[in-house]
Amino acid sequence: MNRKLFFSVVAVLSSICTFGQMTNLTVGNSSRSMYVYAPSGIEANKPLVISLHGMNQDINYQKNQAKWELVADTARFVVVYPAGINGGWDINGNTDTDFISAIIDNMYSKYKIDKKRVYLSGFSMGGMMTYHAMNVIADKIAAFAPVSGYPVAGAKFTSSRPIPIIHTNGDADDVVHYEPWSGTFNGMHQDQVGAEYMCQHWADANGCTSTPEISMVNNCVTRRLWKNGECGVEVCLNKIPGKGHWHSNDETCYHTTREIWKFIRRYTLDCGSSNTISLTISKSQMFIAPANIGFGVAYGIENATVVKTEFFNGTEKIGESTDGAPMPYDFVWENVPEGKYSVTAVATLSNGEKVTSSAFDFVVNVPQGPKDGIAHDIPGIIQAEDYDLGGQGSAYQDSDEGNSGNLYREDNVDITESKTIDGYQIGWTIQGEWLEYTVSVKQAGSYTWTAQVAAQDENDGFRLSMDGQDITDQIIVPSTGDWDTYKTISGKTSELTVGEHVLRLAVDGNYFNIDWIKFEGETTSVTEINNSKKSNYTLFNLMGVAVKNIEFADGQNIPGLLRQMGLPVGVYILKSQEDSSSILLNVK
Repeated sequence: MNRKLFFSVVAVLSSICTFGQMTNLTVGNSSRSMYVYAPSGIEANKPLVISLHGMNQDINYQKNQAKWELVADTARFVVVYPAGINGGWDINGNTDTDFISAIIDNMYSKYKIDKKRVYLSGFSMGGMMTYHAMNVIADKIAAFAPVSGYPVAGAKFTSSRPIPIIHTNGDADDVVHYEPWSGTFNGMHQDQVGAEYMCQHWADANGCTSTPEISMVNNCVTRRLWKNGECGVEVCLNKIPGKGHWHSNDETCYHTTREIWKFIRRYTLDCGSSNTISLTISKSQMFIAPANIGFGVAYGIENATVVKTEFFNGTEKIGESTDGAPMPYDFVWENVPEGKYSVTAVATLSNGEKVTSSAFDFVVNVPQGPKDGIAHDIPGIIQAEDYDLGGQGSAYQDSDEGNSGNLYREDNVDITESKTIDGYQIGWTIQGEWLEYTVSVKQAGSYTWTAQVAAQDENDGFRLSMDGQDITDQIIVPSTGDWDTYKTISGKTSELTVGEHVLRLAVDGNYFNIDWIKFEGETTSVTEINNSKKSNYTLFNLMGVAVKNIEFADGQNIPGLLRQMGLPVGVYILKSQEDSSSILLNVK
């Protein structure tokens, strides 16, 4: 594919923000980097979450830990992962508070975010930066959520307004300790005051009750909650047992990001909190029909009670709760068939107000299986675009939203079309993506594979595995000059076994196109075939196209019959119509 065209497509997709992107922002005289994630079709007046990485970490590390996209897609808000300077943050001056302020203005310009609902979270040194921001830009942040990070020296409690805080810390953290601690870290002596000290002093500064309520989250995490602060703010401290210096993404005990969102989403820069209802998914977001889908509802309701909660797919009501709507209320939608869905929750309050959640959009896929219902034969050729049915996370993994080429199929895999060869090809490949194909191996042994590929630059390429076991080493895709110049590369597989398997093509390097992969085994000359009984066969070429049906009579000379057909020289598959057994023929 033409490289110029590739970048123009990316620019168009970026402008409508259907997936995350790296971008730069000029702050003063510096160019600062950040990764922006905006759900497809994000509406105006939606919240912004800014998530800060730890010391000597980066954007990718923070993204992989915090996973804010999992919540943003459902609750409909924008996420920004900024990059610190040299892996760190200015936790004493204004360099990075100015950066955060510039991010807020930039996201308002691009997405018309709700400036009253901007939330700041950070891990480790990013948590320290979050505490620093409380004292400097509290007028711009509605709520703060530090994780495993607080000032280890010179803590201040001087925000310009009462501020909601949720602090998360593992009790086994040996970097930023939950309990008070004194010792040497990275060659420097530290006297850490502990997470409870920090939260207690911020609760006092906010005018909260002096003694926290203590409760358990999921019978696992100890929560201290200082309530009834000025403007209705609260300070929350969650202590996770046995967790060290990392985010807890344990769905059965404590999922850091989900718990943070439940707390911070209630608050705005206005005094007090607003009535909200948030719909979340209780399990994986990859569904196979018929699916039982569990939804969780979190309520942020002030000065009223919830009378009932109704659930809608589009305008169709699919269920309701009238039992006083316990918090959170879980609803299971059973036996959902294949299709695309958009579910909302609507809470009716005792004062007559109705509060509607953002829509949760999802797809229920068919079970994984071959695209046309028939496994690809090995030996044979597999067109790259004919990957299995089953959807994201089951039959394929694709990094961005939608089919970038808008060709052939209607899911997230990017399919292109060349000017120089027929058919379709897989393009816009990104490291970490993969495609799976249900295959039927007809003969045991090692095979020669051949792939038709194109790339402007030499890339790491891909590797092949079968049933989770690599059958090739890493395959380097060479530069072919441009995206429309295709060349073949080849190699050998490890030993394959007869039967049905799942073949995976895993992308190891960015930006190459692949047209097809062909598998060839040891071939048998037609002169070596004997026929001892009357049989009916179908002759296929290696493209999988049936050439003709053949009936061999008892004792008939098969080589002579094939030669009489005038078949071109090449390799064919002769498959029995009686028992589906097959043999590979080399017509010379």
